[in-house]
Amino acid sequence: MGHTFGRHLMQHVRGWARSQIPADAPSDVRAAAEQGVDNCLYALMDLFDGYWLNKVDEGHRVEYALLARIRDDEDRIVETFELAPDGDGLSLGIHGWLEGDFGQNRGD
Repeated sequence: MGHTFGRHLMQHVRGWARSQIPADAPSDVRAAAEQGVDNCLYALMDLFDGYWLNKVDEGHRVEYALLARIRDDEDRIVETFELAPDGDGLSLGIHGWLEGDFGQNRGD
C-alpha cells in the first residue's frame, strides 16, 4: 500500500507542483524548483515516519498518522492500512518513487 501511496503522491502532488513552474523558466531555475519540490516531499515523509520528536510541551510529543482506506464501489471501507508512522517506511520508499519505482504497483 505504501507504493500505491507513493504513486499517487508522485502523480498528483509532485506532478501538480512541477506543473506550476513557468514553462519559460530557465533550465537552472526549473532544476532548482524541481529539487525544492522533491526536498519538500522527502521532509514530509520524514515527518510522517516520526523522524523528528515533535514536542508539544515538556511531557508530550505528537506523531502524525497516515492511513489508507480501501473502499468498494458502494463506498464501504473494506480494508485499512497504517502507512505511517508504523508502516513500511515512507522515508525509504520515496527514494524509489522519485525514480518511478513503485514496486509491484506500477499503475498500469
